[in-house]
Formats: sequence, C-alpha cells, structure tokens
Amino acid sequence: MPSKIMLIRHAEKPHGSDQGVTDKGEPDPESLIVRGWQRAGALVALFDPAEGALQNTNLAVPTVIYASNPVTSSDASGDKAGKKKIGSKSERPLETITPLAKRLNLSPDLSFVEGQEHDLATAVLKASGVVLIVRIR
Repeated sequence: MPSKIMLIRHAEKPHGSDQGVTDKGEPDPESLIVRGWQRAGALVALFDPAEGALQNTNLAVPTVIYASNPVTSSDASGDKAGKKKIGSKSERPLETITPLAKRLNLSPDLSFVEGQEHDLATAVLKASGVVLIVRIR
C-alpha cells in the first residue's frame, strides 16, 4: 500500500487564442500551451526542491508516477451502443509530469487511459512508496 497518494490535474490546455504546442514548439491541439509547459517545469521544484524542504508537509517526493497514455484516434473506442468512451488523444497529462519524471529518473506508468480509472485505483493501492497521479479524466 502506498505511503501517500497525491493527485494533480494536467497543466493548462488550449483555449481561446492560446495554442497548444509540443515540446519541440510545433502546434498541437492535444498539447499544453506555453504557460502549461512553464507549470510543468515548476512542478519539478514543487515536488523535488533543489534546496530546502518541500513547501508543504502534505507534499512528498514521488517514487511512482501515473499518467494517462495518449491514444490515437484509431485506438479510442467511441461511445457506441451505450459503451463508455475509452481513451483520450490528450498529450497533456504525460507532458505535465515529464520534466519531474526526468528529474527523478522515473518512467511514468502509462498503463491506463481515460475510462480505466477503476483499474488505475486498483493498481495504485498495490503500489508502494509515494504515488503521484496526473488526473486521467
């Protein structure tokens, strides 16, 4: 069982005139906006400060990170015959935690997609250490 579970939402997405961009600066509606990339970078200092203690005692340095795995449009299951949509094309959850995962030398667990929240919860409860989840829905 994990010693702590922390849940965050992905950083800023495109809205209005803001445009999503990949880590290479290419336009992408499924990616973070520039401010979102800045926030993703700031999460590194929040969860793993270079100097001093964490800013809040409710925070801890993650040892396991979960984010939803982006699916291609051909992989996503539609809402047909009353079935729940499975998967999202959004790159934002993964992009949000990528700088932190690199800093901590962690490979994010991308085993789950939007619509598989119950399976994610089951896996998280079997994990050990400090778990960080980027909201997958």
